[in-house]
Amino acid sequence: MKLIGVIAEFNPFHNGHAYLIEEARRKVTEETGEETGVIICMSGNYVQRGSLAVFDKYTRAESSLCSADIVFEMPVIWATSDAGRFAACGVNMLSQLNCDYIAFGIEENSTEHGSVSAELQKTADILFDEPEEYKSLLSQYLSDGQAYPLARINAFKDFTGSDGKYLSTSNNILALEYLISIKKYNLALKPVFIPRKGADYGSSEMAGNYSSATAIREYMNITKCASEGGSIEDTALISLLSDNMPAQALSAIDKYLHAPSVTDSDILPYIIGKIRTSDPEELQTIYGMNEELCNRLMKLNYPTDYDSLKDYMKTRNLTMTRVCRLLLHTALGIKEPPVQFAPIKYANLLAMRKSASKILEEISNSNDLTVINKKSAYKAEDSLSRDSWQIDCRTTDVYDQIVYDKTGITLPTELRSNIRFQ
Repeated sequence: MKLIGVIAEFNPFHNGHAYLIEEARRKVTEETGEETGVIICMSGNYVQRGSLAVFDKYTRAESSLCSADIVFEMPVIWATSDAGRFAACGVNMLSQLNCDYIAFGIEENSTEHGSVSAELQKTADILFDEPEEYKSLLSQYLSDGQAYPLARINAFKDFTGSDGKYLSTSNNILALEYLISIKKYNLALKPVFIPRKGADYGSSEMAGNYSSATAIREYMNITKCASEGGSIEDTALISLLSDNMPAQALSAIDKYLHAPSVTDSDILPYIIGKIRTSDPEELQTIYGMNEELCNRLMKLNYPTDYDSLKDYMKTRNLTMTRVCRLLLHTALGIKEPPVQFAPIKYANLLAMRKSASKILEEISNSNDLTVINKKSAYKAEDSLSRDSWQIDCRTTDVYDQIVYDKTGITLPTELRSNIRFQ
């Protein structure tokens, strides 16, 4: 059996995700003639752009079992990091979990210049090798005050004479980071490129049967806001969701459909509480903080709302996504990690098919990665894993409280959580 790894957020799980997994299985089976297992490394209750997940991690993991075999959680500290550290954690976890392949989405299959996979690999090689001319161009754009993503695009365009389009779309950016990390850490993962089907990654328009996760989230939130009691009761609306989500995924999230949606603004009291009860020295230890940003937070005028706070913190050389991650880390009290990146030596099991028990047994017996299935029994053997697990548990409690305050839904603490089975 060949194991295929997928790094995902499933926020929420939809037809596009199911298509990616199905296509990955088909391609690998065509190539090898073997059966496949699919292992997911999924963001937990908080996602990479610095937002709260629309549903809790166990529910989202369960919703994916219509396609995947086993779902593990990516530790919060790396799941809410920049794309480079997010990718580094994901590919290293998949390698630790014995995956042979990594499948991910790309924007298109071919261009007038050839296959996108070849173009992406060439781009990743340049970004990894960082030739001196490219580094000089990048430094110049950064010194001009450009945010890193824009500076990288402009430096790459100048260096290669290309349009740099592979650095400007979400799927391709993550694909590049996966390829860079595979090379950086000398991993044996073989990429499987899956062209995106349906709406663009960030599209907010409901589009046939393959709407984006963004569109589905916004659609549910707008519909709930217009509905008395914050729930979705209209059969036609449920029907539209069912057009874009597998039946099992929709069934798994049922309890959330009849309650108000959790949104990023729900974390504002935690942000303000941290700012107003911390001195500048303590705030400067927050992951992603620096002296300038700390000073801005300390001078914040009250009261405020979440969107106004984001706009207040936004500067020319700071992307809005980085602002959101900083505010999330502030609310959760996540401090700057002691290393740029290092693999965590545990994998928190969220959900699995009962038929995948043999795969899990082989993973558990074949390396030094500890699979956490009984949450309260896990004891980390190194400080980085211990600190990371404590963050995972602590931030789960915060998310659970936010969900309860907003929806009345009671979720168990991390140490009392049970694995979801199918």
